[in-house]
Amino acid sequence: MCLAIPGRVAEIHGKKIIVDFSGKRVPAESHFVKVRAGDWVMVFGDYIVEKTTEKRAREIQKRLGV
Repeated sequence: MCLAIPGRVAEIHGKKIIVDFSGKRVPAESHFVKVRAGDWVMVFGDYIVEKTTEKRAREIQKRLGV
């Protein structure tokens, strides 16, 4: 089973995206999903796989203990 982690888009530099995971900023790529700064996204590996809602992201973060 694979696990995608929720985060919030902090910066955009073309297809290179900086995602904020509870204060830790990590680079990811967005080849499949169009995102804007402030969007909540699900990240697997180094790739954004889908957009999500803040409510869903917070719920998942809570369950993961992040």
